[in-house]
Amino acid sequence: MTNTRDEAHWLLRLSVAEWIDAARRELTLASDPEAHRRRVITHLRRGAGMGLNACLAATHAEGAAALDDACRVWGRSYMDHLRAVASDAPLLELPATARPYAGALVALQFQATT
Repeated sequence: MTNTRDEAHWLLRLSVAEWIDAARRELTLASDPEAHRRRVITHLRRGAGMGLNACLAATHAEGAAALDDACRVWGRSYMDHLRAVASDAPLLELPATARPYAGALVALQFQATT
């Protein structure tokens, strides 16, 4: 795993460890029992997306071509990343449980349905 940073590249502006720390902060914010549903869902999605950024940034250790492929297939936003994982975009080896969890995060509605 690499900790190489590149301020000019959107994904490499943080190291792998920093992306993981950012994901943890988002998940902590999502656990606020006073937060509105929209805020909780947004923090959950952002946290998952930042965790996936850590995975993508780790591909930099495999070279620039691998990183370019990752960015092309998975996009830039956390929602792009979640949709890619939910659709089983073949790029990174992720646990089998990642796909349904990503799909569940994508499918969450801001308004509770009854």
